[in-house]
Amino acid sequence: MRVESHGSRADMARSQTAFVDATAARPLTSRPPTEHEEHRMGAWGHGPFDNDTAADWVYELTESQGPNTVIEALAITTSSYLDVDEGTNAIAAAEVVAAALGQPAAQLPDEVLAWLASHGSAFAAEHAALAALAVDRVMSDESELRELWDEAESNEWRAAVANLRSRL
Repeated sequence: MRVESHGSRADMARSQTAFVDATAARPLTSRPPTEHEEHRMGAWGHGPFDNDTAADWVYELTESQGPNTVIEALAITTSSYLDVDEGTNAIAAAEVVAAALGQPAAQLPDEVLAWLASHGSAFAAEHAALAALAVDRVMSDESELRELWDEAESNEWRAAVANLRSRL
């Protein structure tokens, strides 16, 4: 059996690197990913729980013993510029409030459903009003989350947020 050589080890290494570069979510560079790239890599869908930040927030929620985690995530109306994590957490928290008040999304994580079974009765109409304000804030011009989804030209995300707002 004859094995053909197509160059030196260095050529093979460059070839493997080119393959990795071509298949990566972003080009390989010597710099670390920007904050924008990190957040884009952490989302696998347009839903409110389809990203790493919301998954981390859900974990925090499941460790809590009352509505404070939700209320804190919704209390974003006074920030000058809303960063992507604050916006993501606010959207997830607003979904929890909508579900607690009988207007759930079509799909919620099992962990959220379990938490709601134990703590959902703690929410009232004033929480829906706070959630609506938070959603409006996320959709404002001073929101990094909205800017990132606008850059991605995601009508699905806008539709999901509009649906959430209508359920509050």
